[in-house]
Amino acid sequence: MKKAKEFDCVRMKDEIQARLTRQWRGLTDAEIRERIQRKLATSKSPIAQLWRKLQARDEKAAKTVAAQRPARRSRRVRSPA
Repeated sequence: MKKAKEFDCVRMKDEIQARLTRQWRGLTDAEIRERIQRKLATSKSPIAQLWRKLQARDEKAAKTVAAQRPARRSRRVRSPA
């Protein structure tokens, strides 16, 4: 006979998903994304701190790549006439 589980991760996931569905009812996808980003930007949770660290790293890398890229010059293509 199986021992009763003390922790059921599937039930926990379902409960969290149902709670989020209630919170986000009536919002557009853009509004949901904005709420998530705002919460991540202000939360002290470890996952939010990691998200901010990765965001800062990605932004720094993008600026470095943009600074290293030479300015683009437009070329005129002459038609063979």
